[in-house]
Amino acid sequence: MNAPNPAFEHAVKTEPYSYGAERAVIVGCLTNPDRLADVAARLVPSDFEGAFHRRVVEILLGLHSEGRKPSVEALVAVVGDDEIAPNLTVRGYLKGIIDDQLKVLFLPIDDAIETILDAAQRKALSAAGSALMTGAALGGKSVASLATEAVSHIDEVLSSVRSQKRRAYDAGDAGQSAINLLESDARAYPTTGLLELDRMMGGWPRGELTVVAGRPGTGKSAFATCAVLKAARAGHPVCFFSLEMRDEQLGARMLTDLAYSHTEPLHYEDILKRHEMSSRARARLDAAHAQLKTLPIHIEEQRGLTVAEIGARSRKRAGEMHRAGTPLEMVVVDHLHIVKSSDRYAGNRVRELAEISDGLATLAKELDVAVVALCQLSRAVEDRENKRPSMPDLRESGAIEEDASVIIFLYRPAYYLEKQRFDDPVAEQMRVKMLEEKRNVIELGVDKNRNGRVGIVDAFVDIGANAVRNWSFVK
Repeated sequence: MNAPNPAFEHAVKTEPYSYGAERAVIVGCLTNPDRLADVAARLVPSDFEGAFHRRVVEILLGLHSEGRKPSVEALVAVVGDDEIAPNLTVRGYLKGIIDDQLKVLFLPIDDAIETILDAAQRKALSAAGSALMTGAALGGKSVASLATEAVSHIDEVLSSVRSQKRRAYDAGDAGQSAINLLESDARAYPTTGLLELDRMMGGWPRGELTVVAGRPGTGKSAFATCAVLKAARAGHPVCFFSLEMRDEQLGARMLTDLAYSHTEPLHYEDILKRHEMSSRARARLDAAHAQLKTLPIHIEEQRGLTVAEIGARSRKRAGEMHRAGTPLEMVVVDHLHIVKSSDRYAGNRVRELAEISDGLATLAKELDVAVVALCQLSRAVEDRENKRPSMPDLRESGAIEEDASVIIFLYRPAYYLEKQRFDDPVAEQMRVKMLEEKRNVIELGVDKNRNGRVGIVDAFVDIGANAVRNWSFVK
């Protein structure tokens, strides 16, 4: 075996520790090109501290993407064979670190990847802290703007930490996990409040993203508010992000829902417009208010929240509730299309929505909570005769369909029947008759269900009272 190159030995002793991990990754890729797929999935060239190492990894990943086999000669052909240290050429350096692998066993490549990621994440945290200190000292930006940027940077680091957590197991282990779940006393999923929907989905699936989509006026907010109340009344704590409705609007909906009577409904419009109420109606609202104060529902009302801010506030709330012995079980976001994206994909709406849906799905898995996000559908629904929505109607991004474990489409026939008028007396009579039949019908179309079957569930709705009930409620 050749004697070690003195320049190489000097470099090993004087360079930072993470350089050893960087060499291990480069050696691993040169000696086992199949590992390049792992590196490409978890690292980017900028994660490498050494300028030369960054260049080498950039070339290796480029060769990998082109389907070419990496080698020392292929690297030299691109970067040349100049000296990178006294008496040490590119070829000599690369061959030296490969030879050294045989003598001094570098870190295994998986451990080396973890080391590089850790160093890159610490560097990113330090940069975020420095930027926050500088911005706070110099002024020029508002406190809210500085805090938002800091949260965004820190959340990117947290996302990187979460993405590197891997689990490996065989098929037998997976089967055992399913058996353990069957036999365990684990918490049930938060109820949807609707028996048929619970039978189909098992409730709102924890650790997963559910998207509830519909056109404006079809009852998304009524359905979501009612679902929050039903889950909370069953003992499942909820954090509700209301990005559109103000406190009095949300409060009015919750009160009329809790006070609902099929024969004497109270409408939230009457509260918001301060209409006169009978003493009996007021007593019912007061009783509903007393009940509402006992429910484990936390509400965050602010328009323009980013997915990073939603994540940060959910984690804070989850931590507080865990310490109190009442774990958070459900997060509701109303609605996905008005969550503010980061600046990373500014102007590219498809990528922005992909970032948001992925962020919510990741949050669900990280906190092991059910995340339910309302979603606006495209106008294409209005341009066709059959108004029932389907997957292509999800606005601007197929990522929503990919990231969500469950997708529910809302369709309320009365919404469209109320907007129609016919000059023909017979047609108008038929419309009025159908409106009476369908006035209190809302269809919940489960078009995607990763853990079970799909289908349509009919439910009762009194849209003015914000009440959604099992269809058997009116039988």
